[in-house]
Amino acid sequence: MTRRHAKRCLTDIQYKQDDTLGTFDGLPRIFGSAGRRLINMALLICLLLLGGCGFYPDPALGIDGGCAPTNSPFLKQDDTVAGRISFCEGADAWVGTLESRPYPPGTKHIEVLLTGYPGNPGVSLNAVTRTGKTARIAIPEQPREHWERFMLVVPDDIAQEGYRIRVDDQSRSSFGWAGLGDSITQPAVDLAGGMLQMLAAVLLGNVWLLAVCLCLPAGAPPRERLLQGLLAAGCGWFAIFLAYVLSAKLGSALALLILILPFPLALMIGRRRHISLADIADLQKGLLPALLLVCLILWIGLFPFHWEGQLDDGPALRWRHFPTDAWLPMLFGDMLARGRLDIPMVGDWLSSDRPPLQVGLYLMLYKLLPHNHVFVYQGICSWAQALVLLPLASLLARFMSKRAQAMALLVLSLSALMLLSTLFVWPKLLAAAFSLIYYLALFPAEGTPRRWGQAGVAAALAMLSHGGALFFIVGVALVHLCWYKRQGLAMLLRTGPLAAALYLPWVAYQRLVDPPGDRLIKWHFADKIDVSDESAAQAILHAYSQITPGEWLTARLQNLGVVVKGTLSAPYDAWRTATRQDPAFLSRFIEDDFYHMFHSMWFASPLLLLPCIAVMYLRDRRRDTQPLKKLLQALTSFAVVTLVWVIAIFKGGVTTTHIGAYASVLLLQLAILAAVWRTSAPLFYAICLANVTVSLSAYVFDRQFLPGLQSAYVLVSALLCGGLAVATLIATESCFARAAHQPSGAHSDGEEAPEAFTQSSVVGASLLEVQEPSDYSGKEQVSV
Repeated sequence: MTRRHAKRCLTDIQYKQDDTLGTFDGLPRIFGSAGRRLINMALLICLLLLGGCGFYPDPALGIDGGCAPTNSPFLKQDDTVAGRISFCEGADAWVGTLESRPYPPGTKHIEVLLTGYPGNPGVSLNAVTRTGKTARIAIPEQPREHWERFMLVVPDDIAQEGYRIRVDDQSRSSFGWAGLGDSITQPAVDLAGGMLQMLAAVLLGNVWLLAVCLCLPAGAPPRERLLQGLLAAGCGWFAIFLAYVLSAKLGSALALLILILPFPLALMIGRRRHISLADIADLQKGLLPALLLVCLILWIGLFPFHWEGQLDDGPALRWRHFPTDAWLPMLFGDMLARGRLDIPMVGDWLSSDRPPLQVGLYLMLYKLLPHNHVFVYQGICSWAQALVLLPLASLLARFMSKRAQAMALLVLSLSALMLLSTLFVWPKLLAAAFSLIYYLALFPAEGTPRRWGQAGVAAALAMLSHGGALFFIVGVALVHLCWYKRQGLAMLLRTGPLAAALYLPWVAYQRLVDPPGDRLIKWHFADKIDVSDESAAQAILHAYSQITPGEWLTARLQNLGVVVKGTLSAPYDAWRTATRQDPAFLSRFIEDDFYHMFHSMWFASPLLLLPCIAVMYLRDRRRDTQPLKKLLQALTSFAVVTLVWVIAIFKGGVTTTHIGAYASVLLLQLAILAAVWRTSAPLFYAICLANVTVSLSAYVFDRQFLPGLQSAYVLVSALLCGGLAVATLIATESCFARAAHQPSGAHSDGEEAPEAFTQSSVVGASLLEVQEPSDYSGKEQVSV
C-alpha cells in the first residue's frame, strides 16, 4: 500500500468515528460544497428547460382543413386534444386534406395524435416540402375511433428542407377517414405524470436496497455487502411471490413488511454498530452507476413522456419493435394481486411459462405506489436490470486500475445489450446479475475463499429471474469442476442441493397450480412451441428421433454462425454509424446488435483476444500470472457456456443473443476490455472512447425533435451521460475496493497504480456467508 493511499484510508476511518448515524455534520464532507452546488445548478437548468419546452410552437396544434372532432358521433371526445378530422359533411364520403403548419428544417422525429383509418386505401399520411416533394409515412396500426399518439420519423431529404404533415383523404368508402392533431397538455405536465412516477420507484428501490445492506452482518467491504444485499433482496422478492400465490391478503401484508421493515431495522442496527454517514456513502457510491444509468435510459427512451402506459408503445418502440414479453411479469403480478388465476394469462402465455422473481419485485411496490402500475413497473424493473453493474464492477476490479475500471464500466453501461434491455425490461439482465454473483462465488479473487452458500442462492435466483440463465450456470459449473477438480466437486455437491431447494417452490407452482410448466424447455430443446401434455423428455426424444446425425451437426454449426456473425463487419458498421446519419443503416445496425453477440461488441472485437493473451503470456510468464489465470477462467467459462448453448438449442440458426444467457455476453465483453488494458493502455482507452462514441451516436443522440424540445433533450442527455461517467469514477474510489495487479506500462502519467492489497471478508452467520475452504493446506489450488 502506498503512503498516500494509507493516509487516505486513515483519514476516512477518522471521520467515520466522528460522524455516526444520526448526525449530519458529515454531509459536506461526503458530497462537498462544490458538488452540491453543481447538483443544484443542474437540477435548476433541467427544470427551467422543461418549463420552457411548453413555449415551442407545435405545428400539429394548428391544423387546416377538415372539421372539428365533435362532428363524428363515433369518435371518443378528448378535451386535451386540438385537431381536425376528415369525417365531415357526407361522413365517410367527404374528401379533402388536413395539413399542419410548417415544421422547421432538421426536425426528423415528431409526435402527433392520429385518429380514424389513415392506413386504409385512399387515405394517406405524407410529409410535404415547400417545393412539393412528398414522402409517404407508414402507420404501423390503425388508431380507429380514438386519438392515439404516434412517433413519426421523417426521411432525411424531406426533413432537411422543412415540411408540413398532410392527411390526404380521397376515399368515399366506409372507414375512409382520418384525423390529425396534438395534445394541448404542457410537456412539464407529461413529465410529472410519467417520468416522476418512474423516478420515485427508482429512488425508493435504491434507498430500500441500501437499508437491506445495512441490516446484513458487518465487516465485509462495500462491494461485497452490496452483492449480499442483492441476494437478500432477491430472496425477499421470491417470498413475496410465494405469499401472493397462497393469498392476495397475505402477499400484500408480507410485501409491505419486507418493504418497510429494513428502514427501522437499519436505524436500530446502525446506532448499535455506530455506522457513520461515510459508511452509507460508501455503499451509495457502489449504487451510483446503476442509478445514473437508469435515469439516463428512462430519459432517452421515453422523452418527451407522452407515453401513457400502452404495452405496445413507449419502451417497446424506442429502438426496435419488441413483443409483449417485458410485460408478462406485470400481468402475472396484476393477476395475483386480484386473487385469481387466468388460464391462459394473456394470449397463449401461461403464468408458469416465465419465472417469478420480477413479479415479486413488482408486487413489493404494488400497494405503496398504486396510481399507475405501468409506470411503477417500468421504473423499478429498469432499476433492477441496471443492478448488473454491481457484479461487473467487482469483476473489473480484478484486472484494472481505478481509472480503467471506471472507463470499462462506462463502456459496459452504454453497450447495446445494456441500453436495449434496461429500457425493455424483460428480466434477462436481472438474471445476469445473479449469474455473475454465482460466477464470483465459484471463482473468487485471490485470497478470498469460495462461498458455496452465495453460489447456491445466486444460482437459484438467476433461474428464478429467467430460464436462459441455465446455460450459464451449467457451463460455469463444468469449468469449475475441471479447474478445481476434487475440491470443485465438493463445492458443487453443496451448491447444487441448496439451489435446488430454493428453486423447488417454483417447480411446485408450475406442476400443481398452472401446469404443465415445461413449455419453454420443449420450445428450445425440442422446437415444440405449442402447449402440450407430453413430458419434456418425450418431446426431446421425439424431436431427435426425426433428424440424422448430419442434420444435427449442421444445426450446431448454424447456431455457432449466428453467434459469431458480424465479427469482421462490426468495426466498420460501428464507424459508419458514428460518422454518417443513415436511418435505414442505423435500423439494421441496431437489429444486428440485438441478435448477434459478436456484432454488439463493436470495436472491442473478440478478434483482439488471441494477440492480447499471447502478449500477456510472453510478458508475464516469469512474473505473477494470477491476472492471466483469472482472465483464462473468464474466457474458458464463456467458451463452455457458449458450447453448451449452441449444442442444447435444438433448432439450427436460432441462437440469437436474446434467447441465451446475458451474463456470458457481459463476461466476454469485460474479458476483452481486460485483455486489451493489460496489453496496451492507449489501445484500451482508444477502444473505449470509440465504443462510447458509437453508443452516443446510435442510441442517445439519434433523435431530432422540434427546436424547443431538442435543446432540452440534448442538454439533459449530455448531463446524464456526464453524470454516469462521474458515477463510475466515484464507484471505484473506495479504499476498500480490491485492487488489481498493474501490468507493465499500463498506467499513464498521473494515473494512480492499483494497490496490491487484499480484502479480508468477515464470515457472517447468515447462509450467504457459508464458505468453502481455499485448500486443506490453506492455499488455493488451481488446476489449469
